[in-house]
Amino acid sequence: MEDNVPESRNVQLLREYHDALQSSDGERMADMLASDLRYWISPGSDFSGTHDKASILVLLPAIFDAQSGPTKLTYHDITAQDDRVSVVADGTMPLKSGGSYDQTYHWLFKFRDDKIVEILEYLDILAVWKVFGTPEQRAIAEASTEGNTETA
Repeated sequence: MEDNVPESRNVQLLREYHDALQSSDGERMADMLASDLRYWISPGSDFSGTHDKASILVLLPAIFDAQSGPTKLTYHDITAQDDRVSVVADGTMPLKSGGSYDQTYHWLFKFRDDKIVEILEYLDILAVWKVFGTPEQRAIAEASTEGNTETA
């Protein structure tokens, strides 16, 4: 995403947050989150629902412990307006169990005083089920995506 328009401060902060995510730096991520954070993850998994800062930080080890190397995010669209930054990105995380966790995200971040105060995370629930789901969810995800190698 190259252009001649300087990035807003919030886009810079978003990139710093994602850099910390990609390097599994939970401490840096925590520092960037406001104490009154509201983090919502779309329905369908054990990660879903509305989280505060403490509960989202409890989820990070489950994700970091599953990976065998750094997560790589590829940005497709970043749009910033006022206190909000919208991001569409693909993520790939190599897994200790073999293979990778491949996800397509749409995040909406809200900022206040250089801190993230709200995140809305929309993702492909079948991709979550394939890696983090129950045995039944994994079977459904595999059956639903068999032969489908295209992503939106």
